[in-house]
Amino acid sequence: MPELTKKLLEALLKQCEKEFAASNSYFYCSNWFAHNNFPGFAAYFSKESSTEYQHGKEIVDYLLKRNHLPLVLPLKVATHEMDFKQPIELFIFYSNREDANFESLNELAGISKEENDFATMEFLNKFLKEQVTSCDEARGLFQKAFQYNKMPQLFYHLDHELRKK
Repeated sequence: MPELTKKLLEALLKQCEKEFAASNSYFYCSNWFAHNNFPGFAAYFSKESSTEYQHGKEIVDYLLKRNHLPLVLPLKVATHEMDFKQPIELFIFYSNREDANFESLNELAGISKEENDFATMEFLNKFLKEQVTSCDEARGLFQKAFQYNKMPQLFYHLDHELRKK
């Protein structure tokens, strides 16, 4: 099987870094919620962290199958991005990150098409489909959080709702 083009390889490595960075960010969100006595949110973001890590690992495995040894360096998250004071701020961060990840995956699929690498396009389809669902879920949680933010004690209700899932 031919190796990836340089442009596509670099784009896949960048996406892999983004997936691992999202995993780390969501792990922090999980810890923030646990620290602030929101066990449902903590469990939710812990699961999101694991999912993003798995996505990064799947990209690494794909690169190995395509005969590349990936060097994946973690992306730094700006400290100010993680300076949360209220639950609503985490939901804004989460929704924005999921939207940005969709844009990144969509761009990556475009590069695959430009490079006529249909195997990579097929590989990315799973991620794109999942990302549509993730964006919808993040947007739904943000909308609830936005309403609950008017009466912050109601966040415990949303936390309880997520704990049941």
